[in-house]
Amino acid sequence: MLAAHSKTNRWNNGIRSYTIGDFTEPHWIRADKIKPKKSNHDGDYLVLPRLKGARSETQMDISGFTNVHGKSIMIGQNRCVDLKLILDKELAWVLGIFVAEGFTIASYRRNKKQIIELQFSLNRNEIDIRHRLAKYFTNLGYHTGIRTYDSAAIALRVYASLIARAFATWCGSGASHKRIPNFVLFHSDKEILEGFLDGYIAGDGHHAVHSAHSYGKYPMVRSSTVSKTLILQLQLMYARLGIVTSLRKVSDEGEEIILGRRVHTHTKYSLNYYPNSKGNFNCRVFDNHILMPVRKVETVDYEGPICNITTTSGTYLVSNAVTHNCGTYVLGGGCVVTDEVKDIVEKAEAIAKAHNLKLKWFASGRFHEINATPVEGVKYGRGFYKLALTIPKNIEDKIQTIRFLGEYSKRKYTSEKLDDVI
Repeated sequence: MLAAHSKTNRWNNGIRSYTIGDFTEPHWIRADKIKPKKSNHDGDYLVLPRLKGARSETQMDISGFTNVHGKSIMIGQNRCVDLKLILDKELAWVLGIFVAEGFTIASYRRNKKQIIELQFSLNRNEIDIRHRLAKYFTNLGYHTGIRTYDSAAIALRVYASLIARAFATWCGSGASHKRIPNFVLFHSDKEILEGFLDGYIAGDGHHAVHSAHSYGKYPMVRSSTVSKTLILQLQLMYARLGIVTSLRKVSDEGEEIILGRRVHTHTKYSLNYYPNSKGNFNCRVFDNHILMPVRKVETVDYEGPICNITTTSGTYLVSNAVTHNCGTYVLGGGCVVTDEVKDIVEKAEAIAKAHNLKLKWFASGRFHEINATPVEGVKYGRGFYKLALTIPKNIEDKIQTIRFLGEYSKRKYTSEKLDDVI
């Protein structure tokens, strides 16, 4: 895990002082070595990256969501519908509302599902949101209508199958599959991000007051969703704006009684943040990342499949925490380990000696790799026993690595010096 270590809070004449600079540079720490941060004690902070914007689209082409037949119908109906949407703060706001409260209606023709309509679930009193949405789609050349459910709930209907298909593809269909489109999440114009978040909070957020013990009460914004992908994307999006958020699981998947009916419910997550940021006393915001204190470290038993993720850098996010492959950090196609070369070699040789094996060191991309750390001799094919090892190598003042396997055969012993290979 990529983490930073804090120094103990200092006391000056009985008054606690927080020193923002009292952190180590972010560095790799094994998950079982991470130390929770407790009040008045040293501890570790996980690194939440503040991702840079790499997208710069100014309009979105939706012509791919129709066909020649659909275009001919629009021409026959004398409908002047633009097949490109301007990607601005207003469209981002509409997408935010859709992720929070939108859904699509489909019909089945010849056993084929066809999305035909876009709807937004709203409270009857959310008049400003309803009018703003209706104005946006009317300006695009589409008709809207109102569907009444009960005394409080209504749905704004947008008769735009083309837009409905585009929104469902970009943002997901169904509450548990909702997500933020990449062209919004990674857009270089932060007004696009702000527009999306304004729309999402308007649809699925609410304001509250949080009591922070002796520090007083602070206004808080909270939203909830059953999409784990969405809640993690929201945290990354807020981080890009320098806003610290906290996530938690509200409830597990199960069954509940809603309006007299027993229904299946998904795992629910919530996100909180403080608009004035004063409520986030223990987090630290830097230019490229946010440090978030580790509250607890625990070990759990697991039995099941293990998946490997390969990226160009060897690093990736797990629940927005920065981690890497094989207990190693990959640079330039190689792995960096925290142990010294001598220590790694000694470990491998000790294992080989315990099993009466001799190691042959070689850079290998053609041999099957059982593990990326020293392991006991394992039989693999035709009487061969192999050991896996990752050795760091200093190339042009940058730590890179070569992967090695140790090989043993009952018919032949081979051995080469490590220096001959490096």
